[in-house]
Amino acid sequence: MALFTLNRENDIIEKIKNNIEINACLKYLYKEYYGFLERMVLNNSGSKEDAEDVIQEVFLAVLQIIQNDKFKGESSLKSFLYAVAKNIWLVKIKKQKAEHKRLNIWIEENPEFDADINDQIKKNEALELISDVLGSLGTVCKDILSRFYYENLSLKEILPFTEFENEQVLRNKKSKCMKALTEKLEQKPFMRESLYKALKIF
Repeated sequence: MALFTLNRENDIIEKIKNNIEINACLKYLYKEYYGFLERMVLNNSGSKEDAEDVIQEVFLAVLQIIQNDKFKGESSLKSFLYAVAKNIWLVKIKKQKAEHKRLNIWIEENPEFDADINDQIKKNEALELISDVLGSLGTVCKDILSRFYYENLSLKEILPFTEFENEQVLRNKKSKCMKALTEKLEQKPFMRESLYKALKIF
């Protein structure tokens, strides 16, 4: 490992340990190690969405470990992150396999469980994801976009449900909501991929 990298890692560890510039430290970890950790998950039967979840857990866990002075420095920070990520992913895989096995057993014991029910479960999960994404824009935007795109209501029909003066003001607000959604999805490509997959279910 290059001396510069080693010194940088030691600096990051000390800052985390002393709760200094935590946001800057997290940005550094994401920039330096996200791709490395993502490849580990992808190479072990995971998806990009799985990787995103795992990496978030990894960084939170590592922050706590370092701040609790449990990181002894016996390995590089990169190796430590890899070990934590591998452990978290293995636990998730085991849990997924157990849940899949239980589901198969339940289906065998309940022959009335059919494809229609399974499809509805997927739709419910997709709706929950869509609701979460729109909810991140705020209550007003979520309400407008949900009614317009998923209830197929016109702006004229939506207007009575809002506090806007007229249809033009509502149209302007809808445009701002769509712009905010586009910007959010551009900043978070993994959220964008998940949303598109959810929309394809309908």
